Amino acid sequence: MPVNRFRGIGEAPLGFRLLSLSPQQNAQVLFDPAADFGKPMPPTPITSLLLFAVAAFLGAAGQLLYKSGVDTAGAGLINQVLSVRIFLGVLCYTAVMILFVAAFRIGGSPVALYPVYASTFIWVAVLSRFIDGTPITWIHVFGWLLLIAGMACMNWNSYAG
Repeated sequence: MPVNRFRGIGEAPLGFRLLSLSPQQNAQVLFDPAADFGKPMPPTPITSLLLFAVAAFLGAAGQLLYKSGVDTAGAGLINQVLSVRIFLGVLCYTAVMILFVAAFRIGGSPVALYPVYASTFIWVAVLSRFIDGTPITWIHVFGWLLLIAGMACMNWNSYAG
C-alpha cells in the first residue's frame, strides 16, 4: 500500500501543489511555482545572514589563496597538492561549508541566503585591490551595486509587511 510521503494531509514542499490525496495512491505532486507567488517568505534570522556574509568573505579568501598557491607552487601536481596556500584555501572552503550548515540549522531560506553569498564577487575584487593592486573601475562598482540591489530584492519579502 503506497504511503503519503508528506507530513500531513494537504502539505507539500514550497512551490508544489498536491493533486491527489486518496489513501489508495501516493500523493500526486505538480511543481507549480505560481502556487506561492506573492506569499511572503518566512523571515530569515539575521544570524543566518551574518553567517553567510562571513562565508562570502572566507570564500573570497579561499579563491585568492588558490590563485596565489597555483602561482607560487611551481609545476607539477605534487607541488600544488603540498602548497600551503592551496591547503589554506581548502580550509577556507571547509569553513564556508560549516557556516552554511550552521546558518541553515538556525533557519532561513536558500532564496534569501545565497544572494548574500554572491557578495563573494565583491570581496574578491576588494581583496585583490589590496593584495595585488588590481584596479577597480566604475563598472565594477556599478556591478557591485547591482549585486547589492539583487540581494535586497531577494530578501525584501522576508521583512516587508
